[in-house]
Amino acid sequence: MKLLPINDQFFRDALQTAGKSQREMARFMELDPSAITLMFQGRRAMQLTEAQQIAHFLGLAVEDVLRNAGLELSQAAGTGNGISESGTAASFAGPIPLIGTVDGSGEIRQDGKAPKQQVDAPSRLPQGAVAIRAIGDVFRPVLMRGSLLYFKPSETVEPSAIGRLSVVRLGNKKLILGHVAPGFDFDRYTLTDGNGEKENIALLSATPVLWIKP
Repeated sequence: MKLLPINDQFFRDALQTAGKSQREMARFMELDPSAITLMFQGRRAMQLTEAQQIAHFLGLAVEDVLRNAGLELSQAAGTGNGISESGTAASFAGPIPLIGTVDGSGEIRQDGKAPKQQVDAPSRLPQGAVAIRAIGDVFRPVLMRGSLLYFKPSETVEPSAIGRLSVVRLGNKKLILGHVAPGFDFDRYTLTDGNGEKENIALLSATPVLWIKP
């Protein structure tokens, strides 16, 4: 039974055209093959980073992967409306602040200037969401120079950040971009960023990346 609106036939056809298998895709993405099966069955949500990996693996446009995974798209600012999963025009939530940049190591630097530059955003983003721009290749081929990342700032470690690419504030108050996983102890986490993996560390806050515009 499908719980998510994924067009599984699109991905099966794309695999066949590329002459590749689900097992090869799982190996490329460093996932268990069952995770790919569940994703194509609509029983496991496709993360944004995974959508970009799939696009790279199959030689597809990221926009096509996102659309057929049931995720709403936005076009570049100034080019018109976004596109919903049905292919119809979708409204934007309106411009949101571009508050800083993330470099190739994953370090986020906030821009203290006012007024902030504004960028367009998909309509499903929550109120209070902001954006940062990648000025380096953070996670090749997932997150490249020029990409926009959208997130909603938080003062705590959000449960939705676990297992996802997130904006993280470390104990020294430094902001970085990384994948958050549970640690070995209560209130401890494993963080993977551009400098590698850090195990069982404390975080001041973590909030998931809600959208990536390549």
